[in-house]
Amino acid sequence: MGTPSDPFTLAHWRRSVAELYAHVRLVAETEPQVAWQYFRATRDHLFRTHPQTPLSPEQIAAFVRLPYYAYDPSWRIVAQLDRDVPRETFRLELPADGTFAYTRVAVARFEVDGQPASLSVFWIEGYGGGLFLPFRDASSGQGTYGGGR
Repeated sequence: MGTPSDPFTLAHWRRSVAELYAHVRLVAETEPQVAWQYFRATRDHLFRTHPQTPLSPEQIAAFVRLPYYAYDPSWRIVAQLDRDVPRETFRLELPADGTFAYTRVAVARFEVDGQPASLSVFWIEGYGGGLFLPFRDASSGQGTYGGGR
């Protein structure tokens, strides 16, 4: 991955997304549904108007909003991060982007329907870094991306 054609608009996209998540976390403490609505509206606006949108010009012309499931407060899950985990690096070959490395840096522990659950949290070793919490569920490939989220 080389230098983007316009690194400044890409940096602005990343900053805008980071600010969106920061605002949503703050509002969600007292008004989770309002935070969810703000997230949707702001993300739709970014996809519709930002120079770094992943949408093609044809997709932008037809764009109304991103698809979301209806708000369900039972799926608002707060996890505890366990950072005392063995670090393990995984490599994933992506046809268009080459090999990416992900290192497990934590485990998110939480409950679903009263049952303990956990997901590994990874640091992305390339593409500017960042935390990544991948998962698959019953909706994977049935209304959401098949590879998980």
